[in-house]
Amino acid sequence: MPLLSKYATCVLRPVSWCAGARSYSVAAVSETDETELDKWIWNIRGTVIHYDDEISRMKVRDLYYTLPTRDPAHPPPRNASISPLHCLAFFHPRLPEEQLEADLTETHFCPPAPFGARRMWVGGSLHFPNGSNQGLRMGNEALAAVSVSKVEKKGFDKGSPMVFVHKDVYYKHQLGDDPVVKEKRIHAYLTEETRPSGRIREVTGLPKPQFTYTWTPTATTLFRFSALMWNAHLIHLDREYTRKREGYPDLLVHGPLTALMLVEALLHNGYKGRINNFEYRARNPVYVDRNQHIHGAIGANKGKGMLWAEDDDGVVGMTGSVDLEA
Repeated sequence: MPLLSKYATCVLRPVSWCAGARSYSVAAVSETDETELDKWIWNIRGTVIHYDDEISRMKVRDLYYTLPTRDPAHPPPRNASISPLHCLAFFHPRLPEEQLEADLTETHFCPPAPFGARRMWVGGSLHFPNGSNQGLRMGNEALAAVSVSKVEKKGFDKGSPMVFVHKDVYYKHQLGDDPVVKEKRIHAYLTEETRPSGRIREVTGLPKPQFTYTWTPTATTLFRFSALMWNAHLIHLDREYTRKREGYPDLLVHGPLTALMLVEALLHNGYKGRINNFEYRARNPVYVDRNQHIHGAIGANKGKGMLWAEDDDGVVGMTGSVDLEA
């Protein structure tokens, strides 16, 4: 259970993107709502929640069965570091169903009504202080310390209010240890009235791909990844809800699953060095049962890489940049 506490060879060019990777319809909030939000932002400062977990062989095998890039017959041996981003399958809030939000997301670090009605995972990063080969170890217990580093209010003056909650997640072998993984995670929270506009955002500045890995996330994939993350979010599981309540044409693929697959494609292509840092942004919704072509390009100095996922229509769902061991 969580513990809640207070503590006082190509040229790679920057990829253009627009904050709030998806477009939404207009919704208004009252002055009282915004005042309550400001109080919440003030009160949440310094709050840290600890989640403990075991990096179990069986759960890693379940993840390997879920990912098309992995062989479940060959999980890492005991005490070996798990692969980069596989930590996303661990350390999650475990709450009774009646404590979940209306969209069945967890309530930890969720802003007050009406802003917590809907949630999107829009980006983040993972930093490996000792390199990705010195991360969480198979078979050991560990913990994650989660806190809020920043809260941003966007679109309030335009009638499309969104609350961006930036979370720091520090993964440690035990309390008092230095983190072996430092994650930044960004969630966007929206009101019930806010709806996607359906407009596709163009992503420019991507290099010519040097490799491509293609896969198709199915409803089974989404169910299994939801189960691994203890995540009941309806946009990944309930088509009727997703279409009628959220306004999307089909189930959405988890942001962390697409981010994980960006790095999986790099490793599947044969990269065996260390990863020092990985940063990603959601650009457009990624839908179930649609091919995802994960492209990658490594810079001339071998120390920087660009990864991105696009569908058959060329719509870029996510981009990522990776710092490699040169």
